[in-house]
Amino acid sequence: MSSESIINKVTAYLLNGGTLTVKSCWMMFGTTEMRKIASRLRKRGHKVATREVTGTANDGREVRYNEYRIIKEA
Repeated sequence: MSSESIINKVTAYLLNGGTLTVKSCWMMFGTTEMRKIASRLRKRGHKVATREVTGTANDGREVRYNEYRIIKEA
């Protein structure tokens, strides 16, 4: 799958109200390049919001990661 095809699928998913992390992007679209995709979407005029989330790893450690979404304008 081409990188442009992946970007288009990620864009459609985010425009439909979805949120993505690097891990969920890997599981759904087969890429870990979520940061790069978010940057490209911003350059294309989309308002991509990034929120830092805190969670717990399988071994009990606290971990922080980013969650991305597109803010729709009214």
